[in-house]
Amino acid sequence: MRTCNELEGLNVYDRQSTLLLGLITDICFSHEGTCLGLIMEEKRRFYHHRSLLPLPSVTDINSNGVYVDFTQFKPMPIPKNSYSYDQLKQKMVKTKEGSSLGILEDVYFTSDSGIIVAYELSDGFFADLSGEKKQVHSSGEPLEVGKNSIVLNEQEVCSNANMSEL
Repeated sequence: MRTCNELEGLNVYDRQSTLLLGLITDICFSHEGTCLGLIMEEKRRFYHHRSLLPLPSVTDINSNGVYVDFTQFKPMPIPKNSYSYDQLKQKMVKTKEGSSLGILEDVYFTSDSGIIVAYELSDGFFADLSGEKKQVHSSGEPLEVGKNSIVLNEQEVCSNANMSEL
């Protein structure tokens, strides 16, 4: 299981030659609530190009970086009908009934299938100082993303839960 915050900023390397290909700058999600892939900023001589690195092309993720098989790696354009993690983070998360759950801090997803497992929410600055975070397990329903909020089908809310238990 991976989180968006842990992946942002990692370098992307070719698995065979360890050649630096780019940098992970964002994560791409579908409207259905699955991770489509990692948004990579490719290093070019005079400009930087952002493209989608599909999850199936990733062979390994560790603290040193993200590794892909360059012989089979095909960067794709970022789909127009998708959400980036940057578009989702720091938005208010609400239930279908309209009650507030918190502010989106992170998204937990499986790195092999891209299924969103849970969302990490905060109740604000002072709650963060006390270490209080809560997790909402994903219901598998499509995301409803508005201009200022995200509407979720709340399945289970856990305060200060250990996400490694999922």
